[in-house]
Amino acid sequence: MFYFKGKFNYTGDRFLHLFLSVTNYCVTKCRMCHHYYLPEPQRELIKLEDFKKLAKNVFPYVKELGLSPTVEVLKHPDFCQMLEIANLQYKIPEIFLMTNLNLLTDQQAECIIKNNVKHLQISFDSYKPEVYKWIKTNGDVNKVIANIKKINFLKNKYKTNLPELHFNFVIMKKSVENYDENYMRLAADLK
Repeated sequence: MFYFKGKFNYTGDRFLHLFLSVTNYCVTKCRMCHHYYLPEPQRELIKLEDFKKLAKNVFPYVKELGLSPTVEVLKHPDFCQMLEIANLQYKIPEIFLMTNLNLLTDQQAECIIKNNVKHLQISFDSYKPEVYKWIKTNGDVNKVIANIKKINFLKNKYKTNLPELHFNFVIMKKSVENYDENYMRLAADLK
């Protein structure tokens, strides 16, 4: 990994939009994802020390930080520490997470709420357990719904509107009829 040898002397506004994958794998094995079709790579994580070095050199210029697009950020054992570094130490104005929310722990939920995450993009491909399980072969829609409710409970507890919840889904032949009034009602109720 490359690190600046000296301090970049920039005094303007934050200008970087950084999407950072802190792991290289996901556990749900979604049928439409490259992780489903390609051989699984050797699992790797960004070490916390490397994350701190990157943060020192890059985070002062970051306007928006998106953690782990296409992989599962909640799988990283240092997830909360990384989020605290981004928020408390470097005060990145816009932090968002992309997750399938299957692995959310109570500690991680608290960490998300307390660290100013602006929005949580949740991969929510179906409200029907059989369709969800077909798409996310290692996922559980009931666990995801429970975890969304956990986030909302904590938002109420801490009297905050953040994070905003965004639902992502991929329309496939097998799931196209899934996005009906019931899906929309559930998504609206969970927001």
